[in-house]
Amino acid sequence: MKILMLHGYGQSGTIFEAETAPLRKAILSRYPSTEFDFLTGPHRADSLLDGNSDNVASSQSDPDSAKPAPSNAPFTRAGWLPSAIKRGCTELTPDQRAGIIDTLRFLSTALNSTTEPYDGIICFSQGASVGVAIASLLEKHHAPPAASSSDLIDIDALVVKSAFTTHHPPLKFVVSISGFVAPPCFPGLEYIYSEKVKTPVLHVLGKIDDHLREEEMLALIRMCEGSAGETSGFDGESDRVIWWDGGHYVPGKRSVMEKVVKFIASCI
Repeated sequence: MKILMLHGYGQSGTIFEAETAPLRKAILSRYPSTEFDFLTGPHRADSLLDGNSDNVASSQSDPDSAKPAPSNAPFTRAGWLPSAIKRGCTELTPDQRAGIIDTLRFLSTALNSTTEPYDGIICFSQGASVGVAIASLLEKHHAPPAASSSDLIDIDALVVKSAFTTHHPPLKFVVSISGFVAPPCFPGLEYIYSEKVKTPVLHVLGKIDDHLREEEMLALIRMCEGSAGETSGFDGESDRVIWWDGGHYVPGKRSVMEKVVKFIASCI
Protein backbone atom coordinates (compact mmCIF):
# COMPACT_ATOMS: atom_id res chain seq x y z
CA MET A 1 0.00 0.00 0.00
CA LYS A 2 1.20 3.50 -0.81
CA ILE A 3 -0.07 6.66 0.90
CA LEU A 4 0.53 10.32 0.08
CA MET A 5 0.91 12.54 3.17
CA LEU A 6 -0.07 16.24 3.04
CA HIS A 7 0.78 18.48 5.99
CA GLY A 8 -1.03 21.55 7.33
CA TYR A 9 -0.18 25.23 6.87
CA GLY A 10 3.05 26.34 8.53
CA GLN A 11 4.40 22.78 8.62
CA SER A 12 6.46 20.60 6.26
CA GLY A 13 6.74 17.00 5.18
CA THR A 14 9.40 16.45 7.86
CA ILE A 15 7.21 17.86 10.64
CA PHE A 16 4.18 15.89 9.46
CA GLU A 17 6.25 12.71 9.43
CA ALA A 18 6.98 13.18 13.13
CA GLU A 19 3.44 14.27 13.94
CA THR A 20 1.88 11.18 12.34
CA ALA A 21 4.25 8.64 13.93
CA PRO A 22 1.55 6.95 16.08
CA LEU A 23 -0.84 6.74 13.13
CA ARG A 24 1.79 5.30 10.81
CA LYS A 25 2.79 2.77 13.46
CA ALA A 26 -0.81 1.61 13.71
CA ILE A 27 -1.12 1.26 9.94
CA LEU A 28 2.20 -0.57 9.65
CA SER A 29 1.17 -3.03 12.35
CA ARG A 30 -1.53 -4.27 9.97
CA TYR A 31 0.08 -3.46 6.62
CA PRO A 32 3.87 -3.76 7.17
CA SER A 33 4.83 -2.96 3.58
CA THR A 34 3.03 0.40 3.49
CA GLU A 35 5.00 3.29 1.97
CA PHE A 36 4.38 6.87 3.11
CA ASP A 37 5.42 9.75 0.84
CA PHE A 38 5.67 13.14 2.54
CA LEU A 39 5.49 16.24 0.37
CA THR A 40 6.25 19.78 1.49
CA GLY A 41 3.97 22.50 0.13
CA PRO A 42 5.36 24.74 -2.63
CA HIS A 43 4.66 28.02 -0.82
CA ARG A 44 6.63 29.43 2.09
CA ALA A 45 4.48 30.34 5.11
CA ASP A 46 5.23 33.89 6.15
CA SER A 47 4.25 33.40 9.78
CA LEU A 48 2.92 30.85 12.22
CA LEU A 49 0.99 33.61 14.00
CA ASP A 50 -1.32 34.83 11.25
CA GLY A 51 -4.41 32.97 12.41
CA ASN A 52 -4.10 30.54 9.52
CA SER A 53 -1.39 28.21 10.75
CA ASP A 54 -1.53 24.64 11.97
CA ASN A 55 0.90 24.92 14.85
CA VAL A 56 2.35 21.53 15.79
CA ALA A 57 3.20 22.76 19.27
CA SER A 58 -0.42 22.15 20.30
CA SER A 59 0.03 18.44 19.67
CA GLN A 60 2.03 18.21 22.87
CA SER A 61 -1.22 18.46 24.84
CA ASP A 62 -1.94 14.94 23.64
CA PRO A 63 0.25 12.55 25.63
CA ASP A 64 0.15 10.00 22.83
CA SER A 65 1.27 12.42 20.10
CA ALA A 66 4.61 12.33 18.36
CA LYS A 67 7.32 14.81 19.28
CA PRO A 68 7.93 17.78 16.97
CA ALA A 69 10.38 17.43 14.11
CA PRO A 70 14.03 18.24 14.88
CA SER A 71 15.06 21.88 14.58
CA ASN A 72 17.17 21.17 11.49
CA ALA A 73 14.13 20.02 9.46
CA PRO A 74 14.24 21.75 6.02
CA PHE A 75 11.71 24.43 5.02
CA THR A 76 9.58 24.04 8.16
CA ARG A 77 7.05 26.76 7.32
CA ALA A 78 5.22 25.84 4.15
CA GLY A 79 1.69 25.75 2.79
CA TRP A 80 -0.37 24.55 -0.13
CA LEU A 81 -1.77 28.02 -0.81
CA PRO A 82 0.05 31.36 -0.83
CA SER A 83 0.29 32.55 2.77
CA ALA A 84 -1.83 35.68 2.28
CA ILE A 85 -4.90 33.58 1.37
CA LYS A 86 -7.16 33.04 4.38
CA ARG A 87 -9.91 30.45 4.74
CA GLY A 88 -12.70 32.93 4.00
CA CYS A 89 -10.98 34.54 1.03
CA THR A 90 -13.40 35.48 -1.79
CA GLU A 91 -11.08 37.37 -4.17
CA LEU A 92 -7.56 36.70 -5.43
CA THR A 93 -4.80 38.92 -6.70
CA PRO A 94 -3.21 37.75 -9.97
CA ASP A 95 -0.17 36.52 -8.01
CA GLN A 96 -2.32 34.56 -5.56
CA ARG A 97 -4.26 32.98 -8.39
CA ALA A 98 -1.00 32.01 -10.09
CA GLY A 99 0.19 30.54 -6.78
CA ILE A 100 -2.81 28.22 -6.54
CA ILE A 101 -2.31 27.11 -10.14
CA ASP A 102 1.33 26.39 -9.25
CA THR A 103 0.08 24.16 -6.42
CA LEU A 104 -2.12 22.19 -8.79
CA ARG A 105 0.80 21.72 -11.19
CA PHE A 106 3.08 20.75 -8.31
CA LEU A 107 0.65 18.08 -7.09
CA SER A 108 -0.02 16.85 -10.62
CA THR A 109 3.71 16.39 -11.16
CA ALA A 110 4.05 14.56 -7.84
CA LEU A 111 1.23 12.17 -8.75
CA ASN A 112 2.75 11.53 -12.17
CA SER A 113 6.20 10.91 -10.67
CA THR A 114 5.24 8.02 -8.42
CA THR A 115 6.34 4.62 -9.70
CA GLU A 116 3.21 3.00 -8.30
CA PRO A 117 -0.17 4.71 -7.84
CA TYR A 118 -1.13 5.98 -4.42
CA ASP A 119 -3.88 4.03 -2.72
CA GLY A 120 -4.88 7.00 -0.61
CA ILE A 121 -4.05 10.30 1.03
CA ILE A 122 -3.71 11.16 4.71
CA CYS A 123 -3.94 14.91 5.12
CA PHE A 124 -4.23 17.56 7.83
CA SER A 125 -6.02 20.93 7.94
CA GLN A 126 -5.06 22.99 4.84
CA GLY A 127 -3.54 19.82 3.44
CA ALA A 128 -6.92 18.13 3.94
CA SER A 129 -8.75 20.85 2.02
CA VAL A 130 -6.36 20.18 -0.87
CA GLY A 131 -6.36 16.39 -0.42
CA VAL A 132 -10.13 16.01 -0.72
CA ALA A 133 -10.10 18.34 -3.74
CA ILE A 134 -7.47 16.07 -5.36
CA ALA A 135 -9.73 13.05 -4.81
CA SER A 136 -12.58 14.86 -6.56
CA LEU A 137 -10.40 15.99 -9.47
CA LEU A 138 -9.07 12.46 -10.02
CA GLU A 139 -12.65 11.20 -10.19
CA LYS A 140 -13.52 13.85 -12.79
CA HIS A 141 -10.43 13.03 -14.87
CA HIS A 142 -11.66 9.46 -15.24
CA ALA A 143 -15.37 10.23 -15.68
CA PRO A 144 -17.03 9.72 -19.09
CA PRO A 145 -16.69 12.91 -21.21
CA ALA A 146 -20.44 13.45 -21.30
CA ALA A 147 -20.52 13.71 -17.52
CA SER A 148 -18.36 16.83 -17.50
CA SER A 149 -19.02 18.41 -20.91
CA SER A 150 -21.07 21.22 -19.36
CA ASP A 151 -18.02 22.38 -17.45
CA LEU A 152 -16.30 23.50 -20.64
CA ILE A 153 -18.01 26.90 -20.48
CA ASP A 154 -16.53 27.52 -17.03
CA ILE A 155 -13.23 29.38 -17.41
CA ASP A 156 -12.07 28.41 -13.91
CA ALA A 157 -12.82 24.76 -14.66
CA LEU A 158 -10.69 24.99 -17.80
CA VAL A 159 -7.86 26.59 -15.81
CA VAL A 160 -7.96 23.78 -13.24
CA LYS A 161 -8.04 21.11 -15.94
CA SER A 162 -5.06 22.65 -17.74
CA ALA A 163 -3.02 22.77 -14.51
CA PHE A 164 -3.99 19.40 -13.03
CA THR A 165 -3.11 17.04 -15.87
CA THR A 166 -2.07 13.92 -13.99
CA HIS A 167 -2.82 10.46 -15.38
CA HIS A 168 -3.03 9.03 -11.83
CA PRO A 169 -6.09 6.79 -11.22
CA PRO A 170 -8.76 7.70 -8.65
CA LEU A 171 -7.87 7.13 -5.00
CA LYS A 172 -9.25 4.35 -2.84
CA PHE A 173 -9.53 6.51 0.29
CA VAL A 174 -8.74 9.81 1.99
CA VAL A 175 -8.21 10.35 5.72
CA SER A 176 -8.96 14.01 6.39
CA ILE A 177 -7.81 15.28 9.79
CA SER A 178 -9.16 18.66 10.92
CA GLY A 179 -10.23 19.31 7.36
CA PHE A 180 -12.23 22.13 5.82
CA VAL A 181 -13.38 23.14 2.35
CA ALA A 182 -10.89 25.12 0.25
CA PRO A 183 -11.62 28.89 0.41
CA PRO A 184 -14.33 30.31 -1.89
CA CYS A 185 -11.68 32.08 -3.97
CA PHE A 186 -10.09 28.75 -5.01
CA PRO A 187 -10.26 28.61 -8.84
CA GLY A 188 -12.76 26.05 -10.09
CA LEU A 189 -14.19 25.29 -6.63
CA GLU A 190 -17.72 24.95 -8.04
CA TYR A 191 -16.36 22.56 -10.67
CA ILE A 192 -14.41 20.54 -8.10
CA TYR A 193 -17.48 20.08 -5.89
CA SER A 194 -20.14 20.09 -8.61
CA GLU A 195 -20.90 16.56 -7.39
CA LYS A 196 -20.25 14.93 -4.05
CA VAL A 197 -16.86 13.25 -3.71
CA LYS A 198 -17.37 9.53 -4.27
CA THR A 199 -13.95 8.45 -2.97
CA PRO A 200 -14.41 7.22 0.63
CA VAL A 201 -13.33 10.01 2.98
CA LEU A 202 -12.86 9.58 6.72
CA HIS A 203 -13.20 12.87 8.64
CA VAL A 204 -11.26 12.97 11.92
CA LEU A 205 -12.32 16.08 13.86
CA GLY A 206 -11.47 17.52 17.27
CA LYS A 207 -14.31 18.47 19.59
CA ILE A 208 -12.23 21.27 21.12
CA ASP A 209 -10.64 22.49 17.88
CA ASP A 210 -10.01 26.20 18.52
CA HIS A 211 -8.78 26.78 14.97
CA LEU A 212 -11.86 25.78 12.97
CA ARG A 213 -15.52 26.53 13.54
CA GLU A 214 -17.75 23.47 13.68
CA GLU A 215 -19.63 24.65 10.58
CA GLU A 216 -16.35 24.77 8.61
CA MET A 217 -15.70 21.13 9.45
CA LEU A 218 -19.27 20.07 8.69
CA ALA A 219 -19.14 21.82 5.31
CA LEU A 220 -16.42 19.43 4.08
CA ILE A 221 -18.37 16.41 5.33
CA ARG A 222 -21.36 17.56 3.26
CA MET A 223 -19.19 17.65 0.14
CA CYS A 224 -18.52 13.91 0.44
CA GLU A 225 -20.75 10.99 -0.43
CA GLY A 226 -22.00 9.04 2.56
CA SER A 227 -22.50 12.18 4.63
CA ALA A 228 -26.27 11.75 5.11
CA GLY A 229 -27.06 11.77 8.81
CA GLU A 230 -23.44 12.61 9.66
CA THR A 231 -23.60 16.40 9.72
CA SER A 232 -25.18 16.96 13.10
CA GLY A 233 -22.03 17.94 14.95
CA PHE A 234 -20.48 16.05 17.85
CA ASP A 235 -23.30 13.49 17.91
CA GLY A 236 -22.84 12.61 14.25
CA GLU A 237 -20.02 10.06 14.56
CA SER A 238 -20.18 7.14 12.14
CA ASP A 239 -18.02 5.01 9.82
CA ARG A 240 -16.96 8.18 7.98
CA VAL A 241 -16.81 10.71 10.84
CA ILE A 242 -14.79 10.54 14.05
CA TRP A 243 -15.26 13.28 16.64
CA TRP A 244 -12.52 12.90 19.22
CA ASP A 245 -11.84 14.83 22.43
CA GLY A 246 -8.82 16.78 21.17
CA GLY A 247 -8.05 19.96 19.29
CA HIS A 248 -6.43 21.05 16.05
CA TYR A 249 -3.70 18.46 15.74
CA VAL A 250 -3.17 14.87 14.63
CA PRO A 251 -4.53 12.52 17.30
CA GLY A 252 -2.32 9.82 18.72
CA LYS A 253 -4.93 8.01 20.83
CA ARG A 254 -5.10 4.28 20.25
CA SER A 255 -8.89 4.21 19.97
CA VAL A 256 -8.80 6.77 17.14
CA MET A 257 -5.94 4.97 15.38
CA GLU A 258 -7.87 1.70 15.46
CA LYS A 259 -10.86 3.36 13.76
CA VAL A 260 -8.62 4.86 11.08
CA VAL A 261 -7.01 1.50 10.33
CA LYS A 262 -10.44 -0.15 10.21
CA PHE A 263 -11.60 2.47 7.70
CA ILE A 264 -8.54 1.96 5.49
CA ALA A 265 -9.04 -1.81 5.61
CA SER A 266 -12.60 -1.36 4.35
CA CYS A 267 -11.36 0.59 1.32
CA ILE A 268 -8.51 -1.54 -0.06
